Amino acid sequence: MDYRSASVQRTKGDRAKLLTLALGVLLSRGGERFGLIGTAAERPFSGERQLMQLSALLNTEPATTPDFGAPPVVSEPKTGRIVFMSDFMGPDADVMPTLQEASGRGISGILLQIVDPAEEEFPFRGRTRFESMGREIHYETDQAVSLRDAYLRRLASRRDQLQDLARRSGWQLLFHRTDQSPRKPLIALHSILRGG
Repeated sequence: MDYRSASVQRTKGDRAKLLTLALGVLLSRGGERFGLIGTAAERPFSGERQLMQLSALLNTEPATTPDFGAPPVVSEPKTGRIVFMSDFMGPDADVMPTLQEASGRGISGILLQIVDPAEEEFPFRGRTRFESMGREIHYETDQAVSLRDAYLRRLASRRDQLQDLARRSGWQLLFHRTDQSPRKPLIALHSILRGG
């Protein structure tokens, strides 16, 4: 989620943090309780104190940058709604079990896939070095364009997996690119959470 191409100003992670905080503000104004899974603010509360804790947690830099993110395990909510914001590009074994477990608990939810425009368009040509965010995985090629079709098929396959999970569990699936305004996904998220 720390990736950003040259065509955008912020990373996918920055966009997810912005949307999370903005959604928290909207929920707080509506008197709704909210929390941040996998953190000290996991237990849902409403009000300014919870919003300030959410803001502080979102602005804390992690000690290490993993190669791939995995959704945190949902331990707190037994009812209510949950929102996962991610690129969902990690290995199946790291991404799908948590999403399947959460959706199987009867909790309603939303998956918001956030991608950089370069991840959808794959504009790479010629000699290119690809490197994971944790810098543990490297791949170098003289013909990056030869990878484009296979990469786009894998991206489409992951989206199909997410769509299938959402359909089977009654969840919503939204897509957002970081070169677009955050307003549209924020309005969509808030509307779904309000039952609209």
